[in-house]
Amino acid sequence: MSTKYDSATRAMSNSTTVTEKSGSHKASSSMQQEQRKYEQKMEFDRLGPVNDPLVSRDPFLLREDAALFYDGALEGQPEEVIGDLRRVVTRAMFVRGAILAQDSNGLDPRGDASSFRPPSSQIDNDSPLDDVEFKALELEKKARLRDQTKPLNLILLTCCVGAVVQGWSQSSMTGANLVWPCEFPGGIGAIEDGQCKTKREWVFNAINAAIYFSACSIGVWLSDILNDKFWGRRGALMTAGTCTFVASVWSGYCRTWPELFVARLLLGVGYGAKASVVTIFEAEVAPGARRGRLLVSWQVFTAVGIFLGASANLIFNHNWRLQISSSYIPSITFVILAWACSESPRWLIKKERYREAFLVLRDLRGTDLQAARDLYYIYAQLRVEMSIFAGESSARQRLINWRVYWTYSLELARSSYILRVRQLFSIARNRRAALASAIVMASQQMTGINIFAFLVASILTASGTRPIISLWSSFAWAGCNAIFSTIAYWYIDTKGRRTLLLFSLISMVPFIIGQALSLIISDTNIHTGIVILLIVFNTAAYSPGAGVVPFLYSSEVFPLINREAGMSFSCFVNFILGSIILFFCPLSWNSNAVESISSGPTTLLFIFAGLDLLAAILVWFLVPETNSPEKAALEEMNYLFSIPTSAAVKYHTLKAADVPNSLRPDSGRGSKLPATLRMWWDFSRSGHHVV
Repeated sequence: MSTKYDSATRAMSNSTTVTEKSGSHKASSSMQQEQRKYEQKMEFDRLGPVNDPLVSRDPFLLREDAALFYDGALEGQPEEVIGDLRRVVTRAMFVRGAILAQDSNGLDPRGDASSFRPPSSQIDNDSPLDDVEFKALELEKKARLRDQTKPLNLILLTCCVGAVVQGWSQSSMTGANLVWPCEFPGGIGAIEDGQCKTKREWVFNAINAAIYFSACSIGVWLSDILNDKFWGRRGALMTAGTCTFVASVWSGYCRTWPELFVARLLLGVGYGAKASVVTIFEAEVAPGARRGRLLVSWQVFTAVGIFLGASANLIFNHNWRLQISSSYIPSITFVILAWACSESPRWLIKKERYREAFLVLRDLRGTDLQAARDLYYIYAQLRVEMSIFAGESSARQRLINWRVYWTYSLELARSSYILRVRQLFSIARNRRAALASAIVMASQQMTGINIFAFLVASILTASGTRPIISLWSSFAWAGCNAIFSTIAYWYIDTKGRRTLLLFSLISMVPFIIGQALSLIISDTNIHTGIVILLIVFNTAAYSPGAGVVPFLYSSEVFPLINREAGMSFSCFVNFILGSIILFFCPLSWNSNAVESISSGPTTLLFIFAGLDLLAAILVWFLVPETNSPEKAALEEMNYLFSIPTSAAVKYHTLKAADVPNSLRPDSGRGSKLPATLRMWWDFSRSGHHVV
């Protein structure tokens, strides 16, 4: 089986022969051969995998390209674009970073058996790694928080607080739902037997679903505009946090239900914009070896936020206005932290602000060499993406010439918001990523978990449980969710995203069916106890997989040029389904009839069990694993999602019919696998990337 390095070696052997005279590679004939080789790669990319953007580059020409980029000597390259970069990094360091971006062993004077490049001493007199650089690169391979730089930890803290805001703003409504319908005029609720009973269910449901309605219709799509046209990642986060802060305070002063409805809509705008940006921000600053574990923090701290909101509901159980407005506490903290942290380096490179990007990368990674490496790699990937996604063939032809800069800059400027959204569905690679992310996002809602997250206290109170006991039950559910979400931290990068998600979805099915059947028990105390126990088991199955994976997965599968639009679309799918569930499903619970196998709550749980199983089937066939043993960089996701969907379905169909480890491409049944999936096997099983 050919690996990426074997294929690259063959490509190099068919290209211009590497000689000891670097000057000879400046000849026009060598340039023409290099361009033809790159054109072949681009054609292969449109038909199959999109690879590491630097793998097919001749190491000598790569070195010259990096030097010309640094000197501002590319055709059409404005001096102001690159001039400031020269003030913060030397030419030699930048070129060394480009060599390291192409091959992690490129600056090792000893070479390496797994490297397809000659040692740097055979290319030129580039300095090998010094002790500081070697130590920094070794630490980068270890997934330890204490080894991270302070600026990186500040960004992660900001994102964690943003997730707390997300969970707290959800949970704050749980306690208020027990009282507010009877506080407003209009006959929304009435006091019966000392408890508030909802009379106008559609108003109650609309106010609970409002946060999701505005999140999916306004918030998630607003995030791309805020990112691209105005203030970048930090500005988008500050705007989202401000919306959440204002809406939280406003909710505590509302006097009518329409006023509360509008406040919840504003809260949803911040909710959707924040969800679309935070996970992207984390994914863009995290090193590849730690990305999975760091992105787990989104769901873990969302669960922590739900737990803190449930705690606030208990603390302020006699004042629903304090309950519903308590989420202002983390909101103001989040805005301050977002102002203090660094901007995303990938966003800065996309905006051609190279000096700022280098300084941020140096703060995040620790050394000039790592910063130069990441800057050049991200720039190279943007060039490849623009080459593939350019609408005109003439533009593509100009983009594949790395000595021409103005076409690249022009295509970046032409990449409008509407175009980026349209490219999610018009380009095959993006379409496959959008399908996979939509499935994982939908699977979270298909479990029915938000019924328990938002309405568990209302459901238990409606069944006769005292309000304070209902709040304690909500508190217990939130605690279980927070505790079990942390399990993903240890397994997200070892077992993989897809494995955890499938485990969650399949494990939840029997627990949901058990809850449905337990409602048939006539003794209320017994069936309530069994239901609560099964809810705990169901939460334990949900949290580490279906709870953690969807937002993490969606944040890493789209190319940089379409990343904001892709995440907006993914969040839209999640939130639109959440709003439908919250608006329609609670109507089935408001029943005083004796439960039976065909009653509303029981039927609803059976429906969710079926949807859960359907989600598991869709994930199995249509959602590839994005985590390889080598911890692929975000830019290398292009490879994975260039595999045709029909080939992926065939692969997983064969895999489902056999023990996974026995289905090898080189076994007797291997002939049934298409060529792209024989290469994919190497990517997902052996940890090698193939051309």
